[in-house]
Amino acid sequence: MRVILKKENKPNKLDVSKFDLSAREKEIFDLLLTDLTIKSIAYNLNLTISGVKFRSNNLYVKLGVKNRIELFVKYGRKTQIPCVVRG
Repeated sequence: MRVILKKENKPNKLDVSKFDLSAREKEIFDLLLTDLTIKSIAYNLNLTISGVKFRSNNLYVKLGVKNRIELFVKYGRKTQIPCVVRG
């Protein structure tokens, strides 16, 4: 059995008006789709770590996802998906 990584390109098609995101939530949304840690996001936006976590959780609820991984799957720009090839 082999595992092949398949690149998938999903454009970020977030309709802001549909989800009623604040300006800060939009900034956090964009940064969550990068490889930055919560600590780095807090530093870049001049927020506390708990402030970023609080706003991230509110964002997850509004977008209908449970965590950052689901956010990547639903809105991620470029991801690598493992595909199992049998044979």
